[in-house]
Amino acid sequence: MIVLQGMGGSGKTQLALQCCQTAREFGFVATFWINASSPSTVLQSYRSICRIISPAVQISHDDSETVSLVQNQIAKWSGRWLLVFDNYNDPNAFKQRAIRDYIPGRGGHVIFTSRNRSLSRLGLCIDLSRMTEEEGIKLLSHLVSGSEKSEIGGVVAQLGHLALAIDQAGAYIQSRRLSLNQFISHFRSRKMKVLEEIPDEWEYHDVQDPDNMRRLSVFTTWDMSLELINGTNEEEKHQKVQFLTLASFMDPHRISEVYFRSYCAGNDITWMTFLRTGDQWDTDKLADVLVEFSRLSLIQSFDRHEIDSSFSIHPLVRDCMKFRKSTDARSTVIELSNMLATFLRTHDVDDLPLTLSQETTRHINAWSDANENIVRTSSDFTFSLDDEAVPLFAHVYRTQGLYDDAERLYKRALEGPEQKLGPVHPNMLETIHSLAIVYQSQGRYNEAERLYERALDGREEKLGPTHPDTLRTVHNLANVYQSQGQYSEAKRLFARALEGNEEKLGPTHPNTLAIISSLANVYQSQGQYDEAERLFGQALEGTEQKLGLTHPNTLRMVQNLANVYQSQGRYNEAERLYERALEGTEQKLGPVHPNTLETVHSLAIVYQSQGRYGEAERLFGRALEGNEQKLGPTHPDTLLTVHDLAIVRQRQGQYNEAGRLFRRALEGWEEKLGPTHPRTLRTIQNIVNAYQSQGRYDEAERLLVSRRLTSSYSRS
Repeated sequence: MIVLQGMGGSGKTQLALQCCQTAREFGFVATFWINASSPSTVLQSYRSICRIISPAVQISHDDSETVSLVQNQIAKWSGRWLLVFDNYNDPNAFKQRAIRDYIPGRGGHVIFTSRNRSLSRLGLCIDLSRMTEEEGIKLLSHLVSGSEKSEIGGVVAQLGHLALAIDQAGAYIQSRRLSLNQFISHFRSRKMKVLEEIPDEWEYHDVQDPDNMRRLSVFTTWDMSLELINGTNEEEKHQKVQFLTLASFMDPHRISEVYFRSYCAGNDITWMTFLRTGDQWDTDKLADVLVEFSRLSLIQSFDRHEIDSSFSIHPLVRDCMKFRKSTDARSTVIELSNMLATFLRTHDVDDLPLTLSQETTRHINAWSDANENIVRTSSDFTFSLDDEAVPLFAHVYRTQGLYDDAERLYKRALEGPEQKLGPVHPNMLETIHSLAIVYQSQGRYNEAERLYERALDGREEKLGPTHPDTLRTVHNLANVYQSQGQYSEAKRLFARALEGNEEKLGPTHPNTLAIISSLANVYQSQGQYDEAERLFGQALEGTEQKLGLTHPNTLRMVQNLANVYQSQGRYNEAERLYERALEGTEQKLGPVHPNTLETVHSLAIVYQSQGRYGEAERLFGRALEGNEQKLGPTHPDTLLTVHDLAIVRQRQGQYNEAGRLFRRALEGWEEKLGPTHPRTLRTIQNIVNAYQSQGRYDEAERLLVSRRLTSSYSRS
């Protein structure tokens, strides 16, 4: 016996029909088709078979006699036969008489088609949930001619490799005479229309429809799966559908239990009672539901971990559930917002495992896309800001180095509440402060400075000059001054922030230690390495004790101390710390996070200083590619990498390439930081040195004169 398993629309019935055709070609004496949706449909099919193979026999009113008559007649045949039990999706319906009792004796072959994934006891199970790329391309190629294979493959991927969806898409393309590129645009904007449209000549029919009039689309097949969900009552079935609907508004590739558990524990959510035992969340009950959904192919995968579960949903199942909710999608989007916000309030976002942090980011992306879709179709919709969900989501983007996305959400969070709350409400000031951090991270120092000053004025007025939030803004404003080379102003603000934090929070509080580290940065920038090393060491020791060895803040301290060692020529010590920081940031933040790339850059400098130019060039290349992608081509961190890569190229004798990179860095520094910033001046000096080494004295003199750095120039 063979079981063809797969989600609705995966082509199980069509493959079984093809097997019937092949069986006839190979001389099978008979092929029979049985509707196995329920015991009554099986019996109805057996009556029909009885009329065909024993037309002279009076069919008994006793169903068991009819089945036995057919089985005995088939058993007498000497040739091979094929029996197909189609749509055997609900084994629980066959409690009085097992499905095996309907199978004749030896001499034939049996095929089951089912959405249920727990039928391995019946025979060899073949999963048809998705076509291979080649199979999908072949199917669509029959319907769309004259297209490139890569174009067809792109459409197949958009449709999740689902056979029925590919067939429907092909019919849609044919009826409208679209190119594949035009179809992809149609699919994005009119997905429901595409997946609901059925051609006049269509071989997919509902076998449970006695008149065979109900033609199936992708969406109707999933409605049939939903009808099979079990429940002690209709309310529990409704709750399970609500759970699946909420999950369908999340990113489908991985959905972890932790979000639902946090939401259930932090709120009195009535519809989640089926996932509780008493007042407590029950992981085993969720696992039972996911097993049921998996059997019905309503979810694509289910993984049970030591303390929780995770699952994934086929993209088209997600679309089906979302479109079923289309008349009231707003309430589900708001509930998703509340659930994600509850999770973020109960977890340290800065110290989440990388996989969970990235997953949370994807779910926020899905929430944002759903919001934008509602905004496009409903002009009166606004974000719910009472629970500060939007700033929380923006913070996740910021910790992932997704500064453009963070900026977009922070700005959205400022749109409505200013009139409602007033310009100096604490929530408003926190969002302004956070947006300033984004600008600072993007190297937009003037904009960051303006917002920090606005937040500082408001916090001094509302909270007082020594409130921890006020001092946090003082600290960050000082960091902006330090980045712009305004060291005296930075020192003054750092001293104010440090004094206030030591008094309010204590000398070992993480905020206090962060200020000490920032102050050490100023000393390092001014060449006071001993004082910088002392302060960095103090900050690192305290942060390790408070936050642990692998917290991102700790790794930042490790990086800073390594910077001092590198500046002092203590390359072995610096390399050891950079490697520790790099390993930690890759695990906590990922390989292309700006903090990780900064460490890659710093380690490259150590290699460069040791004459290990090949290793340095490789790491500078990695840092440059990542920074251009994450931060943009004119971000200060990108320009610094450009500058330092130029030095490596110069030392390898690649003068033309080095000159090109130096000029790019100089143009960027002058625009971003001004003509007198230390980085700008350092780049000019390096270009002059390069010209000198090549004997290009006139060009060196012209560069210095154009920047008004000298009135005379010696060629000695």
